[in-house]
Amino acid sequence: NLISNTSMMYLVSLENIADYDSSLTATEDDSHALYSKVTEFIKQLPDEERYIIEMFYINNKKQKEIAKTLNCSNSKICRIHMSALEKLKTALIKDQRS
Repeated sequence: NLISNTSMMYLVSLENIADYDSSLTATEDDSHALYSKVTEFIKQLPDEERYIIEMFYINNKKQKEIAKTLNCSNSKICRIHMSALEKLKTALIKDQRS
């Protein structure tokens, strides 16, 4: 379940976003809202990026396994994964500033 597994997405949580904007801080009260926002933003990703995020963080697949499933190189999976994480970080930062 995407919602119950978004805790793995703390890679893009407010704690990590603070690296980009030190005025942002996370509290326990932010957890539920963060889950909802991350889930919403994941759903907005392009299909390929969403699939890779789900495979990494929900299905616990390794990069090599995902590459084999999609019949592409490990480096392509890495690029798509990093692009998706950047989009999620950007969306969270933008959301926090509004």
